[in-house]
Amino acid sequence: MDHWGGELLGFPFPQPSRAATVLLVLPAWLRFLVARGLATGAEAAAALAFLRPLAQTASRVLADNEVSSNILADLQRRWEEPAGP
Repeated sequence: MDHWGGELLGFPFPQPSRAATVLLVLPAWLRFLVARGLATGAEAAAALAFLRPLAQTASRVLADNEVSSNILADLQRRWEEPAGP
């Protein structure tokens, strides 16, 4: 997932952009799992809650690594969305 997404965002700073890519798609991936019946809403919500501190810390680290402010804003917005459908 990071390789595919990182190719889309692999401009001036490829490694931080790849990390941001993974974090950008995780909330959507959790919603996909629920929509397809591969996880329950409670499991997705628990995973999102468990990973939210990581995403918040990563946002600060990525900001220090010159990742685009647009990507950082989208990252923060996506991690505030509910995990359910």
